[in-house]
Amino acid sequence: MESPLSKIVAVLIAIVLIFIYPNYQASERQDDLSQIVAHSAVTEFVDSVRTKGYITPTMYQQFNDQISATGNVFDIEMEHEHKKYFPVYTDPANPNTFQGTFITDTE
Repeated sequence: MESPLSKIVAVLIAIVLIFIYPNYQASERQDDLSQIVAHSAVTEFVDSVRTKGYITPTMYQQFNDQISATGNVFDIEMEHEHKKYFPVYTDPANPNTFQGTFITDTE
């Protein structure tokens, strides 16, 4: 006859395999889907801002709506960088000595 301890262990393993593991896999899948949705929303928003050169309140609200549809809470931070181009001259006093290249600087 089997021992009661082995029956208890078998029941615990069955509970884990039937209930807990599928729930774990479903939550992992949900996290993956949320990450994909957030990544595509951020990519779309950044591409739109780069194309237009500015952010409208409507664009920002649509972006917030898209990422909040995942059910997660996000802390949105934006950073503005402005690139400046400085022409390279052999003689800075003479603008006719332009070398055809630029030095870039970000702010």
